[in-house]
Amino acid sequence: MANDVHLPMLLHPISSHHTHTWASPFTFFFFSFAQLVRAITQISAFPRPPSLTRSLTRSLTSHSLCTSAIPSFFPRLSSIIMSTMTCYKCGEAGHMSRSCPRVAATRSCYNCGETGHMSRDCPSERKPKSCYNCGSTEHLSRECTNEAKPGADTRSCYNCGSTGHLSRDCPNERKPKACYNCGSTEHLSRECPDRH
Repeated sequence: MANDVHLPMLLHPISSHHTHTWASPFTFFFFSFAQLVRAITQISAFPRPPSLTRSLTRSLTSHSLCTSAIPSFFPRLSSIIMSTMTCYKCGEAGHMSRSCPRVAATRSCYNCGETGHMSRDCPSERKPKSCYNCGSTEHLSRECTNEAKPGADTRSCYNCGSTGHLSRDCPNERKPKACYNCGSTEHLSRECPDRH
């Protein structure tokens, strides 16, 4: 094919000389696309342990080409990528946990309490935020000077560990995100080398 002649050129990294030309976004797109196709070919070529499959699938689906250009321009390739995914919540193939239809149907909305949708999609009027300490809608728990009412929320803050407020209301400086598995701040648990 005529296009095969130009393919090797597209696989080379883009030089700084080409970054200001009109062709650079297209060259970058084809370079990225070639890398993506190569990765998909490697994925489908041999059997893999489930953890490696999840890791490769996650890195492919987080790639901006998968989420924007590929579904619209290459629906067949998009369906191949989607078919390799398995949802962590329901175990079915074809979607990721963040878009799981089974969980959305059973989870209740934090705003109205009904099932079938999440609070961001709630058709009801938004409830005002209230203090977790005393229940007032005049202030949030980080500004609360009242004593906790009986039955008040006793969850602890993920940031500082104290009760009476949640991490979003914490008056202390935010800690850096850390791996839940080993505690390192260099990576998150999904990329942890100590994960089994």
